[in-house]
Amino acid sequence: MDLSDLSVLKSNVEFLQHLHRESVFKHGFAPLWNKCEATDPYNISGIICSAPVLKAIGKLIKQKFNEKCSEETILAAVHRIIEDKMDPVLIKPFKVSKSRKASAIPKKEPENLVESKPIEEEVK
Repeated sequence: MDLSDLSVLKSNVEFLQHLHRESVFKHGFAPLWNKCEATDPYNISGIICSAPVLKAIGKLIKQKFNEKCSEETILAAVHRIIEDKMDPVLIKPFKVSKSRKASAIPKKEPENLVESKPIEEEVK
């Protein structure tokens, strides 16, 4: 990193902020680390090889070519694409966490609920 080059100084400062004492104590590396992990080619390959993505690819193939392909066939094609650059054995499978899926769907409350009075009040 060259700090004397003013044309890249702004982007270098962004990286240097993570070396500050407060940043280290307040876990300032976490967002940077998460971004690196999220964009790791093996993690992205795992996402591409996940069941939801394979199903989406299958739907697109059906729309464009009017051809139905199994997930195994699509997965084999994806592996052919990525095996030139990386070892498919090292690809980590990706699974969508159920807690994120559930929280993303807003809960609807029933509209026609009649407020009920406690039984004791009705008896009186």
